[in-house]
Amino acid sequence: MSEVSPVGAAPEKNGFSRVPVMSCAEAKAFEKAFFSRAEMTEEAAMRAAGTAVGAGVLRECAGADFSRLAVLAGKGHNGGDAVRAATRIFAEKKCRVLLVFFAAENAGGLAPLTRKFLEEFLAAVPADMRRVVFLPESAAALPPEVPAFVAAPHVLLDGVFGHSFRPPFPPRALAFLREILAARAENSPCCSVDLPSGLCDAGAECCPLRADFTFPTGILKRPLLDFPEAAGRVVPADIGFSGFDETSVAAADPADFLRKIFAPRPALCDKRAFGHALIVGGSRGMPGALMLNALAALRAGTGLVSVICPESVQPAFAARAPGAMWIPCRENAAGGPDCGAAFSAAEKMFPRVSVVLCGSGMGVSAGARELILKIAAGAPRETPLVLDADALRPETLAALRERGAPAGKTVLLPHAGEFARMGGNGADALGFCREHALSIALKGACTRAADPSGEILSFWGSPALARGGSGDVLAGTVAALFAAERNFRAGAPARERIAAAVAWHGIASRLWEKAQGERCADIAALPEFFGAARAFAWKIPPPLP
Repeated sequence: MSEVSPVGAAPEKNGFSRVPVMSCAEAKAFEKAFFSRAEMTEEAAMRAAGTAVGAGVLRECAGADFSRLAVLAGKGHNGGDAVRAATRIFAEKKCRVLLVFFAAENAGGLAPLTRKFLEEFLAAVPADMRRVVFLPESAAALPPEVPAFVAAPHVLLDGVFGHSFRPPFPPRALAFLREILAARAENSPCCSVDLPSGLCDAGAECCPLRADFTFPTGILKRPLLDFPEAAGRVVPADIGFSGFDETSVAAADPADFLRKIFAPRPALCDKRAFGHALIVGGSRGMPGALMLNALAALRAGTGLVSVICPESVQPAFAARAPGAMWIPCRENAAGGPDCGAAFSAAEKMFPRVSVVLCGSGMGVSAGARELILKIAAGAPRETPLVLDADALRPETLAALRERGAPAGKTVLLPHAGEFARMGGNGADALGFCREHALSIALKGACTRAADPSGEILSFWGSPALARGGSGDVLAGTVAALFAAERNFRAGAPARERIAAAVAWHGIASRLWEKAQGERCADIAALPEFFGAARAFAWKIPPPLP
């Protein structure tokens, strides 16, 4: 982790501030042109890539057994990156290293730079700590020491094929790779350099390996977004490329976002300066979602938070979160807020609030759907409306068209299933925003924050978020950053506010996971880590604190 930067200093690069997104073919063409301009040598780029990948593996797999490192390398530049990464990992861990080269008779069959990095590896790693195996296309069988090595706990680094791969996967190499994967010890993490071997523009059918982490070097290749089941967690590595077309770049700089979020408040201000969030939702069957909305909005700095809730939960909720104003509402037969009573209460408050959040924990009863549609159609056009969970249905889109609000004033927060339910096309969040004139956070391992003018990718988050309630916390956070200009910055596009909330939520989730563990983390405690993320406002953090 870098040192704290002085206030006002320009932020360092952290690999997330500007991430170019291209197809494999586009990336190959870009690199060819880039190196032809002599802005950076291929050797310098590979050295930076391998070093960054090695550091990333050490960071992301910090809890893994590093007594053994198994490296599967190709004879091209992706293999060179992997070898360089192995040298970096050995320098810190002093582990036993198995290096397996596919489709090469010996070192003479390697690309010149890959051969150079192999020579550096051999000089750095004592002979008794390494084993180098070459698997030519003519090899009849896999040497027995290879499956024996991976049968013990280890970290696997995949660098066989990169973005130059063209199907099909060579049959002998595929057979050997499958044999190695079959022999692997359980819970040994797999990390891929640039792309999981075999993943390409054509798809994931030729990809026999599923990575836990992928470290795209310099350019994020589009298949990593299109086939996340193969890529695992994507951790981009900035290696100094420049000259990208602005349209190909997705900004995702959590340190920059956090500096804006945690900017000092004016000395003379009051609660109204930081917005008034109105939250409508909940039910007797799912009351916790509403509580998580409110806790997140409060922790994210909203000046006033009002919650229209079922009357049966109001006393307990007011005691749990006294900072919010809990407005009891008579209930329908399903235990949710009665549509007429809830909408009447909301209408009276609309002129006084700066954002409306609706949908969490409401269920799918007729009464809940009716209330959601009335909110979607009837919220003031100039008041940001954030819809989540049970509000994310096709009929809601029609109600939103009736409302006719600007795209930046309507925000949907679907996961992949909810997106498909609304008619979303795969991962095309940007196209969906343009079609329906709204903004969106398409949640996932890579969350896409988009409005009709562009999108921002965020790779921050944690597998610990794969539990009920994490989306409700995010919804409250998004609402907070739309509640007042001073919570973020005046005039920021919707996608920036959404991406800032996603980044903040993600940084907090990493701290929360570290404190409580992926398995045991309590979702109600997640907002308690929002404040701790402030430390990252003036630091450039690694992907995993």
